[in-house]
Amino acid sequence: MGQGARTDKALPCIWSLEMLRSVLAVLSGPVVFGLISVPTNWVIVKLFPQHFDEQWNTKNPGMLVVLVSLTILFAGAAGFVGGMIAKENVILHVATMCVLQLGIGVAVQRQYWDSLPLWCQKLAPADTF
Repeated sequence: MGQGARTDKALPCIWSLEMLRSVLAVLSGPVVFGLISVPTNWVIVKLFPQHFDEQWNTKNPGMLVVLVSLTILFAGAAGFVGGMIAKENVILHVATMCVLQLGIGVAVQRQYWDSLPLWCQKLAPADTF
């Protein structure tokens, strides 16, 4: 055998490093989003308790705009982290993470549909989901 020849008889790996990075990039999105948004939402509720009920629901239009804006910002940050992990096809990984996060957001919104104000329900009717 030559000096550089492989002597192990391991099965060929179907997971390349690029594939592993791709999977980790997509999975990192919701994790990063949660790590940023949960503590931030907790701080907001503690700073402005008058705008929230005991289940952290709000019907205050200004607070809803702030929360939606922060959600968009945090989704972008999570997508950025995913893109940095992937290093290749960054836009594809960010888009995949955004679709995944959108699905999670739709599921959460459907759970709390009755707690949203009427104007918010008119913008996104329940039957569109």
